[in-house]
Amino acid sequence: MLRQLDCAAFYLAVRSRVIAAVGAELNCRLRNAGIPDVVAEGPSIARHYSLRYETPFANIDLNVRPADVPAALSFCGPQGPS
Repeated sequence: MLRQLDCAAFYLAVRSRVIAAVGAELNCRLRNAGIPDVVAEGPSIARHYSLRYETPFANIDLNVRPADVPAALSFCGPQGPS
C-alpha cells in the first residue's frame, strides 16, 4: 500500500512539473509576442504551500485580455485550449 501511495505521489509531482513547464513556455511565448497574461491557478497557488506536492494541479489558467484572445490561441498548439 505504501509503495502504491509513493508511486501516486511521484506521478502527481511529475505531472505537476510537466504542466508547470509547458505553462511557463506558453507564458514566455505570449510575453515575447507582446501579449500580457496572468497565471491564475496551478503553480501560482501551489508555491504558497509549505510542501508543494500538497496541491497537485492538472491545468494552468492563463488569462489574457479579450482583444488578445485570437493571437493567444495561435500559441496553444494543435490541441488548442482546454
